[in-house]
Amino acid sequence: MKGKIIHWFISMMALVILFKPSFSFAYTFEGIDVGGPSGVPTQEKYISANYNRVGYNEVVYRWNIGEIMVGDYCKRRSGVTNSTDRFWLEIKYFDTQDKNSQYFERRLLEVNNHLVTIDGTGPYQFAIVDRGESLIFDLRLKLKDTFLYNSTPADISIPANTPLAIITMLCVDKTTSGNTVADYQANDNRAYKYNSFSMIKVTSANEATFSFARTCTLEDNNQTVKLKDVTVKELNENDEVLGKTFDIGLNCPGGSVKNAYILFTDALFPENTGTLPSVGAIGRLHSPETANTYTVLSVKDSVTKQYLTYRQPLIANGDFFNKPTGDQAAGFYSFNQEALTINQKPKHRYEVYYRKLPNKTPKGGTISAKMTYNIYYD
Repeated sequence: MKGKIIHWFISMMALVILFKPSFSFAYTFEGIDVGGPSGVPTQEKYISANYNRVGYNEVVYRWNIGEIMVGDYCKRRSGVTNSTDRFWLEIKYFDTQDKNSQYFERRLLEVNNHLVTIDGTGPYQFAIVDRGESLIFDLRLKLKDTFLYNSTPADISIPANTPLAIITMLCVDKTTSGNTVADYQANDNRAYKYNSFSMIKVTSANEATFSFARTCTLEDNNQTVKLKDVTVKELNENDEVLGKTFDIGLNCPGGSVKNAYILFTDALFPENTGTLPSVGAIGRLHSPETANTYTVLSVKDSVTKQYLTYRQPLIANGDFFNKPTGDQAAGFYSFNQEALTINQKPKHRYEVYYRKLPNKTPKGGTISAKMTYNIYYD
């Protein structure tokens, strides 16, 4: 038993040595503990980045450090030549925005127009850059959907001079081709290939503010639709008889809401999807009077002329991201036909029909039904 334990311990030690990370020396830069190689020329850099707005919920901070040989990001070293004029940059990204973590998704750093994505401080995240090329970074800050849809948020600002990130870059002299970790670790017959180590603090050059006017209101959120009277003769002679139309109106001030969606639920029987046995999907609502009148009420979209499919509302936890697709899309409808604009008040019309039960003779009486609707917007 002792022999087995010793053998296992030695194997694990060999494994640790084999995969020893390239950053092996401790540095503290701007209050952040970063790792770096020992015995390598090291410099500290400070960059102020401007932002570009992407839609209403995202900003992108971009900075260009220029040609990598400028500013000592990669040095011209005596006695070392790169026959391919190519350098490997192992990059790490340290997030410094704990204050804003409740608002923004986990940040990713993109290099040279999305060719490389740096996800935190993991090892062997590298960009391969040729001499003469610029090195461009994009830091994307996107507001969380859960934050947006839980409530109408107040303005959020990222002030000027806010620390955005700490970036470390280890420049390595390499002639190896390829773009894998194995290529990066390959021996170029040089005992010393580390070129330069840079620690970069990135701050915001100007203020970015997210302003929201995201509260949509219904023109009438509690309607009673009184249908016209119809005769038994009309019901016997027609598959359906129009009882009345009604409108649902939506008011979304401001320009941040672009699309609205609506779903309907049978308030008396939430499991109802709107089908009628032997007839199919006809937007049928449950009615307690059907047993006496042999009549049902159906609802149709006046624009598409399609019967409604009913479903239960989405879970009320704010996790609405976009319109469902595939099997999940049934009963989830676009409310607006075109993108919403500032202060637009779109309306959508629906039609309520009487229908008799198949193989039944309708009887006189009254009939009622009830449905609820939920509107979601992005």
